[in-house]
Amino acid sequence: AEELGAVLRQPGQAVQHRLAEVRGVRGRMPAVWSAHLRGEIDGWKVRLIASTAGNLCEPGSVVQLDAKVVAYASTHTATQTKAWLRRFVARVEPDRHRTRTRRAWSDRQVWFDHEDDGVSWMHAKISTVHAVRIDRSLTHQAKLLPSDGRALDTRTLQNKRADLLSDRLLGRDDTGSGPSRPGAVIAVTVPVTTLAGVTDEPGESFDGEFALPADPVRALAAEPVTLFYRLLTEPHGHLLYVT
Repeated sequence: AEELGAVLRQPGQAVQHRLAEVRGVRGRMPAVWSAHLRGEIDGWKVRLIASTAGNLCEPGSVVQLDAKVVAYASTHTATQTKAWLRRFVARVEPDRHRTRTRRAWSDRQVWFDHEDDGVSWMHAKISTVHAVRIDRSLTHQAKLLPSDGRALDTRTLQNKRADLLSDRLLGRDDTGSGPSRPGAVIAVTVPVTTLAGVTDEPGESFDGEFALPADPVRALAAEPVTLFYRLLTEPHGHLLYVT
């Protein structure tokens, strides 16, 4: 590890960690390792898969992951593969996913990194439900904003989102351009058995970016402003009809 670290210009401990990941994949996931040797899955995806396997508790879950992930990872980007892996963990071990969600919730926090040029980064570890709502709401409101009063408003959409967030947290008045709290749409597909409390299958965002354990999904469904659509799909998952 020390020799490799010198060549890669990385700390020996980081190289040891990478070697452990590779050995784990080679020993526990033969299909993934073979695909990597054939050049179908690059090293970064192997690391994503190894990290996911480390979050699985049942040996059978790792076997399922090895059997299914190659077909997806070899034909999709690393970002898409990472989202797929999140959904896989939530589906294959829903109870443990729910437990990890509760544990992570207890560590929610906000912190700031101050830079030298008069700007700072604000980081917040919050519920995914809240994060998606805030994200969608900021984008919606930013698109409704008029000019900020200058002859030429050069703010980008992200600039406006940042200004809106600051205004809301500091309690400043709205611009008067529209409603102060427009609704944010979160598209989540939920098994009806989960809503009924019969099973604990997770809900998944319609774009596949995240998965939610059954309890937060049921709480979200119980809110009075939640709107339900019935989506009819064909066997391959393609949308046919919305009611």
